[in-house]
Amino acid sequence: MALFRDPLPIATTQKMFKEWISVVKRHECGSIVCLPRSDRHYRIAQFLHGLSSELQHEIQWVSVSFQSFATENWDEFLKRLEENQKPQKKIVFLVKDAEWLLTAAPHLIPSLQDYVLQSNRKISFLFFFERNILDSKTSHLVAACPSLFQNVFIQPLYQRSEIVHFIRHLEQLYGFSLDTNEREEIWRQTRGYIWLTTEAVRNAHATGSLSFDHPAMHFRLQAVWEGFTYQEQQLLLAIVRNSKISINSDETCSYVLQTGLIVKEGDIYVITVPILSRYITEISSEHYQLTFENDSLFVNQVPVDSFFSERERGLLVYIFTHQGEVIPRETIATVLWRKNVEEYYTDWGLDQAMRRLRKRLEQLGIPKQFIKTVKGKGYCYGISI
Repeated sequence: MALFRDPLPIATTQKMFKEWISVVKRHECGSIVCLPRSDRHYRIAQFLHGLSSELQHEIQWVSVSFQSFATENWDEFLKRLEENQKPQKKIVFLVKDAEWLLTAAPHLIPSLQDYVLQSNRKISFLFFFERNILDSKTSHLVAACPSLFQNVFIQPLYQRSEIVHFIRHLEQLYGFSLDTNEREEIWRQTRGYIWLTTEAVRNAHATGSLSFDHPAMHFRLQAVWEGFTYQEQQLLLAIVRNSKISINSDETCSYVLQTGLIVKEGDIYVITVPILSRYITEISSEHYQLTFENDSLFVNQVPVDSFFSERERGLLVYIFTHQGEVIPRETIATVLWRKNVEEYYTDWGLDQAMRRLRKRLEQLGIPKQFIKTVKGKGYCYGISI
């Protein structure tokens, strides 16, 4: 079992840490993105513990929490930084909670870049982010400070061999053993999310049986979900509702593809982590909101115009903009066929058109009763959903 003493295979951590060290040796700064908060603390500690004597002699390595500085004043912030430094020695700060800079103190970022540039390249930062720093909300800050963010590494989800190694490591740590089929099932359900893997193994050790449906796992899944940006959440919601939906978030989609959380199979997107996909499916059914803004339709703020035909979209917009009203079948027919209503209208044709519209809404996760039939009168939208 000594083979599994380390949490991850040596080759995995060597590759990861080699990228970090290469940035520092170039006297630059780097950003490691998509390394979950609960994972990064262990990886940073492992990195510092495994540093060669040469690197320890040449460089002062300091793991810091910017949020613990508890200040937004630059002079106070700088004072806290300099308290960690030793004279005549290069220093590298490993910032465990770099999100704080972007969300709570973005005004400090330009000053931090100036500080790095004016210190004769004796200071480097390795920033650790759980979220994508290249999304639309923060990309302008990143672009404005290239000396801080010129090296961005997106940490993908772990691979099968890495997760199986990690499971064996936990077995050794907890003092029990799973069989091969159980390890494979944990991998199949949790994939590269190492902290979902941890929860599955921990619960198996505590209860004596393998389960992915228990309160502790639900808590972990909620934490994973809340760690996504709003744009990522909307992308994932759209995928579980209908994989073929057109998403106006190419940048977000590209990033999530790089993490390995989703893959494209043919013309559809698929979430690669089954228990996370099920969790998202469950929460997606909790509430729905159809909105019409700037001449576009949105479901829970995800654009859905391209999901409907021109005729279906026009009908849905009409129904939506007449909330609470009973719309006669004749009016529905006029909206559908316009000037050609007399040529194309039949009761059967109208019923089929409404059936198709409701089916498309269902594929987006919206229940059939979203559009109510008012017997003998027509249709009505405006119920609570």
